[in-house]
Amino acid sequence: MLNAEPGALIAGRYRLVKMLGAGGAGRVWLAHDLKLGDISVAMKEIPLPLSPGGAEYDRHLERAQREARNAQKLRDHPNIVTVYDFLIEHEVPWIVMQFINGRSLHDALANGPLPVATVKQIAAALLDALEAAHGKQIVHRDIKPANIMLADDGAVLLTDFGIAHFQSDSGLTTSGMVIGSAEYLAPERARGEKDSAEGDLFSLGVTLYHTVEGNSPFRRASALASLHAVLSDEAPPLRHAGWLEPLITRLMAKNPADRPIIATARALLNEPTTVTLPPPSPTIVSPGSGPKGPTPPPKPPRPTPRPNPWASLLLGLAVVAGIVAWLYHGNQGFSAFVTDRIGLSSDAASAHQGDCLHQDPLHGWVKVPCFSAAADRKVLQQLSASAELGNPCTTLPGWDNSTDSILPVGATGHKVQLCTAPRGQTTTAQGTTPTETPTTYASPTYTPPTYTPPTYTPPTYTPPTYIPPTYDQPSPDPTTPSFDPQSLDNAQADQTPLTSNALLPNSFTDSKGVVYTLDSGSSQSCLTSHEGQDVQTVLRNGSCVNQIVGTYTDSLAHIMVAVEVEPMTDTQTAIASHNSLASAYGSDWGIWCPKAGPGSQICDNGEDTSHATQTSYVTNHHRYLVHALALYISLGTDKSDEPWTNAAAFAAVNAAGPQNYSSNQ
Repeated sequence: MLNAEPGALIAGRYRLVKMLGAGGAGRVWLAHDLKLGDISVAMKEIPLPLSPGGAEYDRHLERAQREARNAQKLRDHPNIVTVYDFLIEHEVPWIVMQFINGRSLHDALANGPLPVATVKQIAAALLDALEAAHGKQIVHRDIKPANIMLADDGAVLLTDFGIAHFQSDSGLTTSGMVIGSAEYLAPERARGEKDSAEGDLFSLGVTLYHTVEGNSPFRRASALASLHAVLSDEAPPLRHAGWLEPLITRLMAKNPADRPIIATARALLNEPTTVTLPPPSPTIVSPGSGPKGPTPPPKPPRPTPRPNPWASLLLGLAVVAGIVAWLYHGNQGFSAFVTDRIGLSSDAASAHQGDCLHQDPLHGWVKVPCFSAAADRKVLQQLSASAELGNPCTTLPGWDNSTDSILPVGATGHKVQLCTAPRGQTTTAQGTTPTETPTTYASPTYTPPTYTPPTYTPPTYTPPTYIPPTYDQPSPDPTTPSFDPQSLDNAQADQTPLTSNALLPNSFTDSKGVVYTLDSGSSQSCLTSHEGQDVQTVLRNGSCVNQIVGTYTDSLAHIMVAVEVEPMTDTQTAIASHNSLASAYGSDWGIWCPKAGPGSQICDNGEDTSHATQTSYVTNHHRYLVHALALYISLGTDKSDEPWTNAAAFAAVNAAGPQNYSSNQ
């Protein structure tokens, strides 16, 4: 294999000068093309650590070829780095491409956020680049600051099509594998769904947010925590985006259907920031209205009245008030901001039929005027606290389970239940006269188990690079040996019994305040016919023989959480297993059900869970691999319910493990 270093000659044509940078995808060199007059080019070296001929080697080689192939389809675009050549030298792929005098957007952001005017230029160039790529059926899949070049001449160029996907390409990734950088991934990509152009637009929105604010909105302490934030958290309010705020906010919509197409995004980007008033109308003098005969002497001028400062002040305040009222009614971002920050709302307990509600991140559901653009839902009917949850609402004429929802007692601190629908939808409540034609709706399937608490702090997560946790240890008893946390890193030293009492908590509480209680726990074989081939291979390589399996449900029996704790040979094996399986979804692990009670029918009846709303996480605690899967027992498919399964699975995967054994504390 060639030892790439300055001065090396590649393919008898390209002389390496110096290394420009290195990352997970390879190294980039400055080189001179000797055949074209010693011009400068950039060469990307893509080392393949495996031996030629193997399936993994072939897959990585095909990915490198695909990068060059996709980029060459776009080689004439001024906002995409041009690829000139692809070659293999001593079994190492090289991509020869345009050399850019400049730096990456990632490097530029090391000095802080960029001005709004500069961000607008970057956004315009990237929209043009994505429009060209999507027009040729190419989805980039990794839009982020590190893949955007800022040339010294002012040009903005998109690069690194290494994981880009062309619709006719065959799949090159393992089933369920998450492709892209976690904090910039679109939610649908984080769930492993099919790639689409809308995912690139979400990543663009996050990149623009980072560029104008100076921080990435979904960056957390680990990749797993970042994925959780992408799926469940809203980005903090924009503070420096100015008139770019509507564009960036809409690009980061969780639902792909709510994101603007590129033409709409470009219109939002180019929206004028000032209003030009028409010139004053000229004074018209009617024929015959002029003076007749001699002109009389002019009258003495009237004294000029002194301007009244109070009148000017009142006029200015009236203009400002009018603008604020217009924005409050017509701009959702502004209306939500003043509602949340200034408190233009009242207790939801005072809401009655026809009133409107807004979800404040600090106070939950609050009552707001219906003319406010922040109004999210409209109250169909107020019920007493003693009413049976859900039933009075679902029997309302026109109730639509897909859009209408129930706010239960305590969800916002009030003492009543509220039947609600999206603002603008009306229905016929008992004893009232409808104002619009009711729509026919589907039957309900979901009642949220409880309400999101006002303040959310993500649970602590053990990152892939393992750091032993700190234990609060009592003063050592001279007759009892003290616990050494390092004993959990090795099967020979670990004294933790393989029982549900030692490895599973009796209950846990997720970030939404929902309490899950252990229904059943037992020891099972690590290898069953229900796991996918990848999971079986990892467990077999880790010498896993038996595992502890537990199932949990919430008090309303809406969500079931299945947890598996698998002991590996040592901590390094568990870390490697975790990294291998971090992208494996629930279908690769199978689903464990309780033997009786809520959730047991899923396994007893062999029900299809492939389309149900569910979330799966995997991590490791010392030498123990932990997997958790949460899904709705009803097997509902409403994507708006995912924050609940995300919170449940994330809390479960961090709660299970050897830390539950009393002697390990």
